[in-house]
This record gives sequence, structure tokens and C-alpha cells, in this order.
Amino acid sequence: MPVNYTLRDQGGVVHVRATGRFTLADVKTFLAALAGDPGVQPDHVTLFDTSAATFGGIDDDSFAQVLEMEKLHPKAMVSRKLAILIKDKRFLRHAGMFQSQTTAGSERVRVFTSLVEATNWLSQ
Repeated sequence: MPVNYTLRDQGGVVHVRATGRFTLADVKTFLAALAGDPGVQPDHVTLFDTSAATFGGIDDDSFAQVLEMEKLHPKAMVSRKLAILIKDKRFLRHAGMFQSQTTAGSERVRVFTSLVEATNWLSQ
């Protein structure tokens, strides 16, 4: 599956990895699984790693639907903090849109190009 996750620290850390060219259907499947996973702590932090993803699977219309899905499951992706890790700068616009439009607000969502900086921020 192009978007999958693992739980660390007894569900306190959600590590999401997007690989290849992921689609809206992949994101929907992922969010539904995460929202229903009893192992995820209510006050978790999330690292959404797109460093192995290929840009182009989600257009602007699909991304708008992702934002709507986040509103249906506001604590699934962003509880305490969400760090979005990007390597391909073409993801930057959508990551920035998510940061500014998510229900959590921009103070709990940050975009990074460095894994070290992302994990340091999540651990603060």
C-alpha cells in the first residue's frame, strides 16, 4: 500500500510513510484505518514522511477532499503535533495548504525537509 503507518512508543508516535505515487483512495484507506486503530494514543504525535513518494497522484481537487476527510477525523492525523517531511519540493504547496487549513491549526502542524529537524520538533 502506498500509504502505511506504524505505531511506536505504545501508540504515542504514528510514523506514516507514503511511497510511490499515492492517490486519494490510498489516503482515504489510510485515514480510515488510523481513525479506527485502538492502539493509537489520543495524544499522539505524527510524522508523515513523503520522502519516498512520487509527486502527481493527488491533484488540487483530490487534495481538497483530503482536507474534508481530516475534518471528519480531526484527531486521527493531528492530535498533539504533525510533522510533514518532504523531499520533493512539489509537495510543498499541498503541505503548506494542509498546515494552514487543518482543524488543528498551524501551530501544531509543521513542514520539514530534514528528518532530524522533524523528529526533534516532535519530541519537544
